[in-house]
Amino acid sequence: ATGRALMTAEVNAVVEAIFQLGPAEILVNDSHGDMQNLLHTRLDERVQYIQGNNKPLGMVQGLDESFDGAIFLGYHARAGTEGGFLAHTGSGSVNAGRLSPGGGGTAAGSVRGSGSSSPPSTCS
Repeated sequence: ATGRALMTAEVNAVVEAIFQLGPAEILVNDSHGDMQNLLHTRLDERVQYIQGNNKPLGMVQGLDESFDGAIFLGYHARAGTEGGFLAHTGSGSVNAGRLSPGGGGTAAGSVRGSGSSSPPSTCS
């Protein structure tokens, strides 16, 4: 419960900082493990919150071209990342992707696999 409370407080701190800059629409996607890592009753009421494992796009579920940016909090390194903190990749249907429209940016995400420490594959 302590970890969930700390993560919820971190999300709320970022939300508050964003709103200090002006009006915003914020989507919070709880997307690791059982996808119930945040204490939803303690989240800032100004956010839209999605949780649970019915998310074909995993950690980017709900994002589309209308968003101006994305902030990823509390993420570990993916499998095969040298020196990565808690480096691992879960199994599932979300493949490695690229952080930019058209797939030309930085490699990111989880890959299909067994959660082993073998290097991940990436999309081109």
